[in-house]
Amino acid sequence: MEYPSPPAEPYRRPLPCPGPAAHAADGEAIDLHDFGLVAVFRQPSQAIACAFDLRSRLNQIGLNVQAAIHIGECGRHHGLYAGPVLQLAAGLAGCARPGDIIASRTVRDLAIGTNLSFDPRGELDLPGIPGPWRYFSVGPVLAMPRTGASNELPEDN
Repeated sequence: MEYPSPPAEPYRRPLPCPGPAAHAADGEAIDLHDFGLVAVFRQPSQAIACAFDLRSRLNQIGLNVQAAIHIGECGRHHGLYAGPVLQLAAGLAGCARPGDIIASRTVRDLAIGTNLSFDPRGELDLPGIPGPWRYFSVGPVLAMPRTGASNELPEDN
């Protein structure tokens, strides 16, 4: 399967990040031209919350969101972002299907203990970026129905 090549040039201009979740998380959106929108956050959980919010709001008007979340170092010079982390996020977005929120293994590892599920989806190799990079579909943890079995640990005697 071929994926679109992420742009090599720095991303252009900051825009106000859409959605209440993004504003609450101090997100900053960046124009990605034909690749859609990328936003930078301080924590992956903030990015995931923004992706869920955007998917929900845009689904209401008939648009399907394809989102990808990765975390790493990126350079910022005179307001422009650049670096392999953005190329990897764009590559991961190309792996997402309509309605998907995809996260890298790095994000999954950092989100341990959250109320999120991470289902394995595949691996991505991009030229110039050491890999492969495993990626996962992100969803909320659904409550399991109780079957009458106790979740309590037996007492030590």
